[in-house]
Amino acid sequence: MIEVNRAYEAFIESGVDMFTGVPDSLLKNFCAYITDNVPQGRHIIAANEGNAIGIAAGHYLATGSPALVYMQNSGLGNAVNPLLSLADPKVYSIPMVLLIGWRGEPGVHDEPQHVMQGEVTLPLLDAMQTPYVVLEREEQIAGIVAQAMKELRPVAVVVRKGTFGKYQLKNKTVSDAPLCREEAMKLVVGSLRPDDMIVSTTGKLSRELFEYREALGQGHGHDFLTVGSMGHSSSIALGIALEKPARRIFCFDGDGAFIMHTGALGIIASMKPRNFFHILFNNGAHESVGAQPTVGCRISPTGIALASGYRAAMTATTADEITHALHRLDTLEGPVLLELRVGINSRDDLGRPTTTPIQNKEAFMAMMPKTAVILAAGMGTRFGDMTELRPKGFIEAGGVPMVVRSVETLISRGIERIIFGTGYHHEAYDELARRYPQVECCFSPRYAETNSMYTLYNCRDVIGTDDFLLLESDLVFERRAITALQECQQPDVMLITPVTKFQDQYYVEADQQGRLINCSTDKRQVKAQGELVGIHKLSNAFYQEMCQDYAAKVDQQPKLGYEYELLSMSQSVRPVHVLCEEGLKWYEIDDLDDLRYAEEHVVPFI
Repeated sequence: MIEVNRAYEAFIESGVDMFTGVPDSLLKNFCAYITDNVPQGRHIIAANEGNAIGIAAGHYLATGSPALVYMQNSGLGNAVNPLLSLADPKVYSIPMVLLIGWRGEPGVHDEPQHVMQGEVTLPLLDAMQTPYVVLEREEQIAGIVAQAMKELRPVAVVVRKGTFGKYQLKNKTVSDAPLCREEAMKLVVGSLRPDDMIVSTTGKLSRELFEYREALGQGHGHDFLTVGSMGHSSSIALGIALEKPARRIFCFDGDGAFIMHTGALGIIASMKPRNFFHILFNNGAHESVGAQPTVGCRISPTGIALASGYRAAMTATTADEITHALHRLDTLEGPVLLELRVGINSRDDLGRPTTTPIQNKEAFMAMMPKTAVILAAGMGTRFGDMTELRPKGFIEAGGVPMVVRSVETLISRGIERIIFGTGYHHEAYDELARRYPQVECCFSPRYAETNSMYTLYNCRDVIGTDDFLLLESDLVFERRAITALQECQQPDVMLITPVTKFQDQYYVEADQQGRLINCSTDKRQVKAQGELVGIHKLSNAFYQEMCQDYAAKVDQQPKLGYEYELLSMSQSVRPVHVLCEEGLKWYEIDDLDDLRYAEEHVVPFI
């Protein structure tokens, strides 16, 4: 272990007289020491690592002395461009010393976002032809600095976990804000609508959000936790907001991350996303990595946002001010910035997410489908004369055609595209598309000789890259059927209920992990957990594999029902999760007896 004062003195004695960079947890003791001890003007906490390289280059050009640039190894990505196109010996040949915290070192346990960066840290330095040492003793410092000055090039000192001794920051940022970040975050989350989505920045804010959802017993599908890529949460949120205009997208940002890539605000503003709401939790410190100060409380984030073109910007500090500002957000169109001034006092027992980044991504994406596909090509022969001049989906249950009821339920749940796979009397659905701008139709000319799987397969070009809800056209159901699927964190889901009627049903069996393993119209052939409702959620990746599988057998099995293709996929390719909703009101209407039953026992209650 190296005491930080000895390391600092070794750099000074070697000719380093300027310090700049972005704080890192592995370097926090060293960073705290230089924050307390380096003369004013000789230490700059930079906006990002690339800026720090620029500052170091300018310092050398003005003085002929090398500067030290400190960073986490993840910051190398920000630094590569100026290192190779400015400081490299083949360009301006500018010496400097990089002090790099080695997060994710192979063989050392670390968080998922650091693993890959840790594996490539030394190979990346090798690829850039940057000489380096892995610091084990302070005597190495003089040699590597001397090499930088002799060869006029950047060099690196790589720091393992636990290399530096402890040092407590004395010149701490002081905040008189009455609320801590976690308290302010809870006020914001409590004000959100059920369909709102959050993109949360790296650091403790995302950890606090995760634990708050856990405490409330809520899922995490509404939240994308940006565990890495500091400073890019607002751009991620923009990309989502542009593709999901019917949903409000909230970016939970921190002042260090906000400052790191402030230029993103101009791009956000230029795109004018009405559904983009930028919540900045500003405590004036890099709290997650040692509480070194930022300039967050010495600049005007609201002024920057307004100058960048945001429609509105506000600042709030007290609980009452925050509550009032959140009410005002409900009346505004984005992009809007709400700056919350908060204190620096997070919990000592704050945990970390217990889900992996992949699980977080899949849960978040599973919440996002805005497309529904309704299979409506069938002839409905069991209704006799009632379907002679119209498709089965237009039979009225309780005075409303079944498909109209489905369309309006889907729209009420935020579905923006409703694709009908049509066939028999397709003109009725074409007329429906003229009434509802959300509706579009995909006609199957082979409807009479095929079945539901072919109808779904025939829609592949119209579906494109969308995830979607999949419905049959002859259903009546309560809104909860759609909500349950939207809120389920699994990407590919079959909705079932305990048995509700006893004829012409598909009975469903799942394994102990809730994965579909069998289904049949013969209840004796399965250990049924329930029966198929006829409403599902499918990821586009699953659907594409489903279409590839079906394409190989369409000529041999043109009459295949889609539910059996789902079963085949779940058994051999990727699992379909079975979601059982007890007490759900629904009915499949295949004939007059079904219609009478539904109108008496189901329709009045939905």
